[in-house]
Amino acid sequence: MSDHYAYQDVLPLLSPYQREFVSIEYGRGEKSYQDRLRFIGLSGQGRVLDAGGGIGNWAIALAHNNREVEVVDLSSERMLVGKMLSERLNVNNIAFRYGNIESLPFPEASFDAVICYSVFMFADGNKAAAEFYRVLRPGGRLYIMVDLWRWQLAPFIPPSRWGRGLAWFGKRWLLRALGRNVTALYTRNSFEILIRSKGFKIVSSGQDGFATFNTKITESAGKFRFYPTDETGKEKLWEVCATKPNVMDS
Repeated sequence: MSDHYAYQDVLPLLSPYQREFVSIEYGRGEKSYQDRLRFIGLSGQGRVLDAGGGIGNWAIALAHNNREVEVVDLSSERMLVGKMLSERLNVNNIAFRYGNIESLPFPEASFDAVICYSVFMFADGNKAAAEFYRVLRPGGRLYIMVDLWRWQLAPFIPPSRWGRGLAWFGKRWLLRALGRNVTALYTRNSFEILIRSKGFKIVSSGQDGFATFNTKITESAGKFRFYPTDETGKEKLWEVCATKPNVMDS
């Protein structure tokens, strides 16, 4: 399947930036996404929302492990990639829809699971998290990976006390100056506090490749990560597995 996971005739249709992005994401091969989803615990679900997953790299793998997948994205260019590749792979249980994760075009309790990978920091986190809660059924699963402030600013500012201060006191000016279209700079704590504030119960969290709903399975933690752990040990990417509590649990 991985041989079919990147089509060269799709890439010329894209801008140089999107071409590089698609090449990197699909270059991992479908098996890496399949393995990651199984470790996370996002297999065997009913209806799954891929929030901001326009190019379909996660959605195609999700479709092979779950009954139905909906993709919402604001980029028509990225969704073109996802649609073309899913059609060529004869994956028929994916639907792509133009939409904003801050205002999802779905009724309440529409999904059994939501995944949002490396998109959350580009949106209003309060609105997006509230929308994820709204569209999930009680007991539904939420998986989010967010690029933390160190990831966003690492190329420009050393991970020091001075760098942290500049990041937090001048973050909006700094991001504009750097040309970064990021709405928020999160720490692991501020990110988890936000998720809990919307009513979610966090099952597990960790650096890239460590969070899972299968908390009894620990021997594979980190095995399926996409990025190496920072050599300093400091977190740059942070992921959360959380659930929307059932009424009886609240």
